[in-house]
Amino acid sequence: MPLHRSMVRSVGFVVPRDTKKPDGTCFLVTVPSERVDSHEHAYVVTDAHNTVKRDVDIWMTTIDEKLEQKMQPADWWRDLTFDIAVSPWSSTSDHRDWNVVDLATQTYQEVGAAYGDTVLYAGLLTPVASMGTKGQQMVRSATLGSMSATNVEYGNQTVPLAHLIDCRSWRGFSGSPCWLERVIPVSLRSQDKAPANWEDELAEYDWYGSGLSFVSIFGMLVGYTINDHGVGVVVPIEKVAELIMNDEELKEMRERDDEAELLRREKEDGIAASSASESET
Repeated sequence: MPLHRSMVRSVGFVVPRDTKKPDGTCFLVTVPSERVDSHEHAYVVTDAHNTVKRDVDIWMTTIDEKLEQKMQPADWWRDLTFDIAVSPWSSTSDHRDWNVVDLATQTYQEVGAAYGDTVLYAGLLTPVASMGTKGQQMVRSATLGSMSATNVEYGNQTVPLAHLIDCRSWRGFSGSPCWLERVIPVSLRSQDKAPANWEDELAEYDWYGSGLSFVSIFGMLVGYTINDHGVGVVVPIEKVAELIMNDEELKEMRERDDEAELLRREKEDGIAASSASESET
């Protein structure tokens, strides 16, 4: 099952501030507000090793396929054990301009995966420099070879828990989101639901066939083992969610953002009520 073009629009580029040349991949995720209806908190996610050596900016590809700087993260929240870095999406830019990954509906339990499943990932193909400068992501495929491998070494790092994929890739894909392709519907957890747009896409695209398949977010590519000999190390997406949801400082930031959103809505409601009253008189 191919990736829909809107899914790839969650993918961006990590650009060192001193070079202005993309050298890594990132993607956007959201988590729903616990207090405010129809409100969500957005984050940019990448590998920690993309962020620790130099200041980096986040560039995204616009709907008309132009690469634009969208964020200059002042701070990163990192889990170096799993090579994860996240930063709240800039409040000055609307994350809804891209097809962000909703962690509440697109994260599936590991038991939904099987050896030999197809994994799709998108990111920066560094050797083709023009793709990075033009904001063009490269989509590649892999085979799920091992689930929940422990103490996986790659480069000079060790990840306590990771999935392994058989793949062929190049530098620049570090930080790429990995989607798990299923040819039959996966078993949803009780709190999950199918993405709301699938029915619309089925009506528009007949290549899905009569049966419904799911492509779910599965993890984040962090590196390669055995000297780049085709084994990709994928951190389970649950580890990304744990960092975002459990960090106390990020929790406090969400609470402050919720308060600001509630005040904004109260102000809008007051203006609307005032306008209605004036119209009646």
